[in-house]
Order: sequence, then structure tokens, then C-alpha cells
Amino acid sequence: MLYETALPHLSTPQPRPNPTSKKATQSSDILYLSMPARPRYSRKSTSSPGASLPTKPMPNTAITVARGDGIGPEIMDATLHILKEAGARLDIDEIEIGEKVYLRGLSAGIEPSAWESLERTRVFLKAPITTPQGGGFKSLNVTTRK
Repeated sequence: MLYETALPHLSTPQPRPNPTSKKATQSSDILYLSMPARPRYSRKSTSSPGASLPTKPMPNTAITVARGDGIGPEIMDATLHILKEAGARLDIDEIEIGEKVYLRGLSAGIEPSAWESLERTRVFLKAPITTPQGGGFKSLNVTTRK
């Protein structure tokens, strides 16, 4: 094999002394160690730090998503794609905020029905939005923080 010429120490097993082993026999160039019939230490508990995850699937997390406007929708598409590929289990409730809502005459930039989603999910993933200049419009960022 190729590794025999490149790595000769791998092709010929070399005996290694084991001072802790009580039973060791040597035949040719290979050292054979006999293993105890059962482990010396056993753990009664079946749970351990490396135990497998529970088989019951985790529930999805409900989140409110606002795509925003301007470059917001493109950024939100990329963000949601990354979350999906990372295995995030999400129930997405989309709301409309920003310039379109301001232009409909709502000075807060968010519809009253959107507040219900925010209160229910308590998680808000928001893309960049535009707050119109002048005219008494409230900043949506400040409004949602309150």
C-alpha cells in the first residue's frame, strides 16, 4: 500500500510496553493485551453530559417578522434563509410596518392588529424601515421599544 512506503512505522505494528496491564502476552512483533471482562467502574445513572438529545421534537418558536421597506425585504429574506438553514424551528407571523403604513395615515407606522402579534409572540425580528421626515410621524423604532 502507498502508506507503507511513506509511513513505514504504520505498516509494522510496534510493541508498546504497558506497565499497568497484569496480563500481556507477546507474539512476534505484536503486543496483545487482555481486557477485563467488565468495566472496573460503572455508572448507575443513564444520563450523562454527552447523552443524546430527547427524541421528542422541540416545539417551534413563534416570532413576529417585519420585512420593512427599502433594503429591508432583501435583508429579511437573507436572514430568514440563514435561520432556516441553521435548523431554527420557527412559526413566522408577518406584519406590515413602515412607509406603507405611514402613507395610509397611521402616524405610528404600525397597525393595531400588528400589536396583537407582538404581544403574543414577544419576539420581533425587524428589518430596516423608513420613517418619513417631518409631518409629525413617530419613529417606529422608539414606538416598538415602548
